[in-house]
Amino acid sequence: MMVSFRLRNKAALFLCLLVFGMSSMSFVRCSAVEQQRDLGGAAADKPYLERWLSGVSEGLRFVSKAVGDQKRKRSPKQVRLALVGFGRTGTTSIVSALQLLGYTFVHDDTVAEVSDVYAKLSAKTISIDDFVEEIGQRGFDAIFLFSDEFIQWTARTDDVQVLLTKRDNAKKWAESWLTVTSFVDSVGSRPFIWSQTGRDMLPYFQLVFKHLVTQGQPEKYKDLATLQRAYESHLVKVRKMIPDERLLEFNVKEGWEPLCQFLHKPVPDIKFPHVNDRVVMRTVVGTFWLITWIWPLVPMFVAYLLWRLSKSVLGATRPTKASPGKDTTTDKKEM
Repeated sequence: MMVSFRLRNKAALFLCLLVFGMSSMSFVRCSAVEQQRDLGGAAADKPYLERWLSGVSEGLRFVSKAVGDQKRKRSPKQVRLALVGFGRTGTTSIVSALQLLGYTFVHDDTVAEVSDVYAKLSAKTISIDDFVEEIGQRGFDAIFLFSDEFIQWTARTDDVQVLLTKRDNAKKWAESWLTVTSFVDSVGSRPFIWSQTGRDMLPYFQLVFKHLVTQGQPEKYKDLATLQRAYESHLVKVRKMIPDERLLEFNVKEGWEPLCQFLHKPVPDIKFPHVNDRVVMRTVVGTFWLITWIWPLVPMFVAYLLWRLSKSVLGATRPTKASPGKDTTTDKKEM
């Protein structure tokens, strides 16, 4: 019994130290990643371990926004740029580049800041015009979204420039996309679905991951051939809908020149960012998946600590029984 007790205590201590260490490391790494993203992101040619750690940090940062209520106050803006390429076409890299050019994008984790607006659009309680206007009122001037109604909005809005990001070919894109498809399953699971932000974002993620990239065939959201056809069809559709003078088809391999020329911006004196490669994104998705499996350990661990604490408190307050035959009365002093 004594050995078992000591082992349990050591295990509890180890778990405490592990949780504390991971929390501390995550905080430091998340801060570093935020700074990296502001400066253009971590390059995809970094060592594997560094990219893996970047993925863990990105995942934890996404998690904190998915379960929290982290709204930033920004000055209202007018939306003037639309990114309508599929995800996994270098969108994170180009968003990092556009941030350096002065744009404020709704993309990836910043969607959580306006999750309530996305929820209204998904529920069709607001029009696409009202959606864009409210996004602008929240301080964003650029939106990443490739739904049909948003593309239609960009087609009839003459003062909005449109970026269509693309990969070398449909197969490369589909293979890359398949590395992140399980993300939507994680977001729809506990504990993320318990938060208001998670519930607000779920319909949007389901639209993106199961409908838009399959041309309305959600049951085939992990089918390579279906994804390839949807990708090629999307490129054709955007080309037909958006006037040539307002559309730039862009591969991140092209770098700063065509992007800055299209936006009438000076070319920055830094390397074009290349971030969120396959290693990073697999790690981000894996972080979400792992949390859906290990979250029950948290209340179990808390319950264990409370049980240990209650035993300690009860043991300290319980009166000690006198030994048989022992006189516990104090001797009176003789006068």
